[in-house]
Amino acid sequence: MSGGWLEFHSPEGVQRAALLDGLTRIGGGAADLPLAGVGEDQLCLWDRPARARFQGSGSAPRLNGEVLGERALRPGDRIDWAGVTLIYGGAADEARA
Repeated sequence: MSGGWLEFHSPEGVQRAALLDGLTRIGGGAADLPLAGVGEDQLCLWDRPARARFQGSGSAPRLNGEVLGERALRPGDRIDWAGVTLIYGGAADEARA
């Protein structure tokens, strides 16, 4: 495990999921962390360096209010997608949690 994590805030509550070393895929298809309502679209998160990239043709996620194509991630970043808010936590945050 990379030490990074995501908190999923949805109407069902809050869940934390650990990110994999290297690449973690969120969304549809063969995603590591499935997310309903996104079809085959995926949000790809890398841990070194921490960055996110949207792959798909549907409604793109928003990172801190801006449409996400590909961007660096910092602990505390907020990603809104398909009615779910994802909060990114890096390895440094894990020691404080």
